[in-house]
Amino acid sequence: MKQLAVATPHERHRGKTDPWQPQDGPEHRYPTIGYSAAAQSPNGMIHLMSSMNHPSLHFEMNEAWILSGETAEIAVDTGSASGSSAGIPVTTHEERYPDGSLRMAWGSRVGVNGRYVLDGVETWYYAGGTKQYEATYDYGRKIGAETLWDEAGNKKWSWERGKDGGGTWIQYWPNGQKRIESHWVGVTAEGPATQWDREGHVVKAVSFKGGALQE
Repeated sequence: MKQLAVATPHERHRGKTDPWQPQDGPEHRYPTIGYSAAAQSPNGMIHLMSSMNHPSLHFEMNEAWILSGETAEIAVDTGSASGSSAGIPVTTHEERYPDGSLRMAWGSRVGVNGRYVLDGVETWYYAGGTKQYEATYDYGRKIGAETLWDEAGNKKWSWERGKDGGGTWIQYWPNGQKRIESHWVGVTAEGPATQWDREGHVVKAVSFKGGALQE
């Protein structure tokens, strides 16, 4: 048994927006990884998912880390211009439909610590050749624009992510009008969220703080 120092409290305890109460019980006050599932990938990395947290968690580790004395994340191999993976080239990949047309293309790299990450532009195509999806990764993290289109070329939704971890998610009506716009910090809703009808009229406007809906 090994403690994960980076685990977060039970989903019923959401920090300042939903503080722990005595009636919640002591089992909900401390970090947990309940409702978990684990799988080991072909490259030896072990992925542990936990859904009893807010937000849900995804841990990535190898057997050497499990057998070591470390309990927290090891901050190595950042992949930045000054990081240890700066000189490791990006490998490009392609997947094609049975007729030979391009289905998707993406880039990846393996850091000196053995971690496989997506890097560069990832693009998917419908069988007819129109673009379906596109996102850009910077050493495993999505940056900038991320967009999903339907087969007619209309946007279904889009993300715009900043370097500070914040982002804006917009969903669209088939006629191109905005349907919902919300703002996020990491995987947590933060700030205003607005919903429109097909004609562009505001239907609802709310605000979030730390993922919790503000009344």
